[in-house]
Amino acid sequence: MIVDFTAKAGIWCAAEGVIAMIEPTVADVGCWVIYHPLRGGPEQGVVTSFNQAVVFVRYGEVSSKATKREDLTWVRPGDQALGCALTVRAQCPG
Repeated sequence: MIVDFTAKAGIWCAAEGVIAMIEPTVADVGCWVIYHPLRGGPEQGVVTSFNQAVVFVRYGEVSSKATKREDLTWVRPGDQALGCALTVRAQCPG
């Protein structure tokens, strides 16, 4: 599957095995993302804020952690992220 990188980036392109950098906006605070670390399995979280350098994501019940944009993808409606279906707000990218 090849994904067209238009509008919002941050979607997995399975054919190339590449993750495009996400570019959050103020409207994206509260949207779900998936963290893809170099080692270990993915984690899902919610965008709580961002700045020019990093995106702050709340993983589980812990406080937000600074995460590099290039390590995140947007959760899309209907995704079975980490084994559970997520409800994604209509205005969230993905």
